[in-house]
Amino acid sequence: MKIHPGMDVHVINVQRGVSGEASRFATRESLDDYHREHSEAALKRARTLLDGAGAKYTTHTFVGDPAETIVEQAKSMKCDHIIMGTRGLGSYTGALVGSVAQSVAALSTVPVVLVK
Repeated sequence: MKIHPGMDVHVINVQRGVSGEASRFATRESLDDYHREHSEAALKRARTLLDGAGAKYTTHTFVGDPAETIVEQAKSMKCDHIIMGTRGLGSYTGALVGSVAQSVAALSTVPVVLVK
């Protein structure tokens, strides 16, 4: 993988919030730990690839609606485009392109590159 040295790379992971019922039985600290652990696991492969390429990057983790959060963050970070995988890992199954990728492509005002 070759990344232009002047390029800012932002790697984002968005965890969906837990349901109201589940959140009633867990402390805020437990939920934060849960989301942090799952984000770190999800970001591991991207970090390994980017570290191997010697790329400069920043990771960001959020909790919320994945598509909306990705699009909002791309706007706030003034990103030129969004690159994301199509492999659906969310709660929606059966689509060739994951529902998050479809939603990001529909909501984004910048080009979206979907990688299979």
